[in-house]
Amino acid sequence: MRANQLRLTFSLFAYALLAALRRLGLAGTTTRLTLLKIGARLRVTVRKVWVALATGYPNAALLTRVHANLRRCLRVP
Repeated sequence: MRANQLRLTFSLFAYALLAALRRLGLAGTTTRLTLLKIGARLRVTVRKVWVALATGYPNAALLTRVHANLRRCLRVP
C-alpha cells in the first residue's frame, strides 16, 4: 500500500512539473511535444545539472527560447 502511495506521489509531482512547464516555459509556442521527446545525456553534479544535446538538434532555437522564458519567470540571473 505504501508503494502505491509513493508511486502516486511521484506521478502527481511529475504532472505538476509538466503543467508548470507548459504554463511558464512554453507560453507563446505551439510545439510542446517536440521538446518532451528529446534524447539527451544528463550529468548531475552537486551544484548543477548538465544537459548535453546532440549538435544536430533541430529545435535548438525553441529550446533556448523556453529556457529564457523559464529563467525570466524564475528571475534567475
